[in-house]
Amino acid sequence: MAQESGRSNDVTLTPAATPAAPAIPQNLTGVAGNQQVTLTWQAAANATGYKVYQRGVGDTPSEAVVVAVVTTLTATITGLVNGSALIFYVTSTN
Repeated sequence: MAQESGRSNDVTLTPAATPAAPAIPQNLTGVAGNQQVTLTWQAAANATGYKVYQRGVGDTPSEAVVVAVVTTLTATITGLVNGSALIFYVTSTN
């Protein structure tokens, strides 16, 4: 005859929906400086952080690389080559 143990401790859990995808950051602007750029943007709904991507003007979007991961609404990217045009964009994360 099979036996059964006593019961474990109780645990209380509340199912929750997956958070909604964050909105797209808006109004990205930038200021170029000596070997650097400073980018700013508006907060995105449901965002807890942001990724800044960079690519060369002749590169395809798939060639963009993450150059900063921040929780603020600004990022300064340093170590750039003066006179070389670059494209930047920002995505939001949660």
